[in-house]
Amino acid sequence: MRFYIVIISLIGFMALGGETDHGGWVKYAGNPVLGNAKLGTCFDVNVISEGSSKYNMYFSWRPKRSIALVRSEDGIHWSEPVICLREDPTSGWEDIVNRSCTLFWNNEYHMWYTGQARNTSYSWIGYAKSKDGVTFTRVSRDPVLIPERPHEGFSVMNPYVMRDEERGVFRMWYSSGETYEPNILCYAESEDGINWDKSRINPIFIKGQGNVWDRNRIGGCEVKRLKDGRYVLFYIGYSDIHTARIGAAISPDGIRSWKRLKFNPLVEPTAGAWDGDACYKPSVVWDEKANCWRLWYNGRKGGNEYIGMVIRNGYDLEAPPPTPTAPPFTAIINDDTVRGYFDGFSADDEELYPHDIRNANSTKWALSEIPRFECPDKDIEKTYYFRWWTYRKHLRRTGSGWVVTEFLPDVGWAGKNNTISCPLNHHILEGRWLRNPAYLDDYLRFMVTEGTVNGPRAYACAPAWSALERAKVTGDTESLRALLPAFVRNCEAWEKGWMLGKFNAGFKPERELFDLPRNYEGTEYALSPDGARPMVNSMMWAEMTAVAKLARMAGDAALAERFTAKADALERAIKTKLWDKERGFFTSIGTDGKHDTVRELHGYAPFYFRMPLDGFGAAWKPLMDERGFFAPKGLTFPARETPGFDVTVDLKKHECLWNGPSWPYATSVALTALYTTLQSGNKDLPVTGSDFVRLLNQYAVQQRLVRDDGKTVPWIDENLDPFTGEWLARKIMIGQNAAGIRKMAYRERGKDYNHSTFCDLVIAGLCGIIPQENGKVTVKPLAPESWDWWCVDGIRYHGRNLTVLFDRDGTRYGKGKGLIVTE
Repeated sequence: MRFYIVIISLIGFMALGGETDHGGWVKYAGNPVLGNAKLGTCFDVNVISEGSSKYNMYFSWRPKRSIALVRSEDGIHWSEPVICLREDPTSGWEDIVNRSCTLFWNNEYHMWYTGQARNTSYSWIGYAKSKDGVTFTRVSRDPVLIPERPHEGFSVMNPYVMRDEERGVFRMWYSSGETYEPNILCYAESEDGINWDKSRINPIFIKGQGNVWDRNRIGGCEVKRLKDGRYVLFYIGYSDIHTARIGAAISPDGIRSWKRLKFNPLVEPTAGAWDGDACYKPSVVWDEKANCWRLWYNGRKGGNEYIGMVIRNGYDLEAPPPTPTAPPFTAIINDDTVRGYFDGFSADDEELYPHDIRNANSTKWALSEIPRFECPDKDIEKTYYFRWWTYRKHLRRTGSGWVVTEFLPDVGWAGKNNTISCPLNHHILEGRWLRNPAYLDDYLRFMVTEGTVNGPRAYACAPAWSALERAKVTGDTESLRALLPAFVRNCEAWEKGWMLGKFNAGFKPERELFDLPRNYEGTEYALSPDGARPMVNSMMWAEMTAVAKLARMAGDAALAERFTAKADALERAIKTKLWDKERGFFTSIGTDGKHDTVRELHGYAPFYFRMPLDGFGAAWKPLMDERGFFAPKGLTFPARETPGFDVTVDLKKHECLWNGPSWPYATSVALTALYTTLQSGNKDLPVTGSDFVRLLNQYAVQQRLVRDDGKTVPWIDENLDPFTGEWLARKIMIGQNAAGIRKMAYRERGKDYNHSTFCDLVIAGLCGIIPQENGKVTVKPLAPESWDWWCVDGIRYHGRNLTVLFDRDGTRYGKGKGLIVTE
């Protein structure tokens, strides 16, 4: 089945998603934006625009009993916390500090904060100043505001202060009452920020009357002055002591005649989510340029509290909410298909390791983030959704933004934020189809500026090439031009090389090729030698080609010419020196200069990276041959005829062996190379689209595990026996632990392993969506001609929503007969 369809695309993308709350307030789909199990409880935020970033957030950091600062340009991705004010146990009243407000005035940062005494939990308000907004010094050892009146109970806390220049005073709104949660809101004024006059009409705002959402008490607030001179108060309302929501009220002067908004509550808990029990302390900024309100709050589920963000388009908070935004695309495939798979996977899962998008939120995430897919082969269809379900677990929010991990547990050989560069290419090819670009925008930037893509801890990878492949889907090349210097530095670092023990890795001018040990391609104990290997050299050719292309886009002709020459020379060396004419395959050259005879799946690396390879079709002969790579349960890494081929379990050996097992990492390389070759128009190939579908189904079926209770569940792990389908590394580690040979450092280390692709094989291979840099798209499906229907739905492509489907008689989807591309 061959189809050739070209369409023109448009530009534009909306990165936010999520549920709509009252009054048009929409939670960010990727919430929480700050906080995780490692960071601990983060609460009672205060965001200001003054500082080194667009958004500067001061928050209470419970594990540190301090007030910390994080910065962000988009309100979503935040820097690592810096402590600004620590507790003072010698004071007698601030054993813990939290619940602050910072105001930039008169070239200084002024912070009013809450101090709590450990023995009584009573709260008072203190005052500190800073020149840089980071390091604060107390103005007074004593609190500047204390509970004095009957209505204030035992505590005053949650100060919010603004400057009234017309009257020359500071205006403070604060809460007071009980020690656990406050009860009321009060008001005070000061000329110097130290001596405060409390309003005689306090409290100025109290709990709601009757059976309403804020009937129990009210708490911490922020106040903003509107353009018409009125004041809007965003506050916490409690229906009981444990359940909190966020609402707002408007007053003509900020003190009297408060009128609650009819759309209250604006933000409330989402059942089962990270904020499922309570939504506390709002901090609000009006974004004039974006024409929206941004509200940050701390949500709680059980004992965990993190920070989320909500957006409301339009300035007038009393007006009816804006017309609801249409769904990200008009889905052809029903929500129930996605929900059925994701809910089922989560129900069968044990969440062993914390991650940012938990199982409870996975279905909601999938409905807004992934392309939908269906086909007659239910093994392929189920595994497609399973692999998005697992990929989502590896999206980790850090102080450097989002990253993508390989292992769920933190492993000792990883770099910063548990990242490992080995599967980076797979991560990008798979993740390029997600609708929200923030995940991979952050990840790419992090990996080439902070991650281990070169140097002694680096594995072979191709970040620039991967980024350009992704840009064919998103249409965004501007951000890549900004990374061009980093891409250049990465290539030059690989050329210069580094020592790995006694091994000198890097470019070898005498051979015009790159040398690298096997294990730094992630192929430990492979049967081929260390030295000039097909994978690392193909990667470096891809990187140099990508740098040259980006340099041309940036108008740097000299840089483009230099890297084009490097890429051309390396391509010639790969084709003339790594190609074994006798065996018709790309194989390695050892450090002794001798050409090796071992055929491994990584010999398909030149095809994977889209190198022009007319005349090299013989490389595909061993793919479906039982003397070559084909086995009943999966492709073997070395050809089966290779001397030393072995899948025997030996508990005395390392668990990650590449001397015979089937590895999803290498299967992804081979199948990506295969669909690319089949779609390229190469003539007289010894493989067909039917072979691709057969291998894709085999790959889908192998991703299973029979649990101890006898139930078969979807599973992706490190490597498996190509004859039985049993996950080998897992079996070996369990066996070593039981035999007392080696204790397992991690329970189920390889569970949900993110070291391969599958969804990209479906979208780009099976369904044949070939993205183009110019915004056009070519569709060349490899789906079987026997199928009467299939559909991939909601591809976000150059700002346009695409659906590609096949409907033989037009009755299944009602869009017409044959192959259809629609929006």
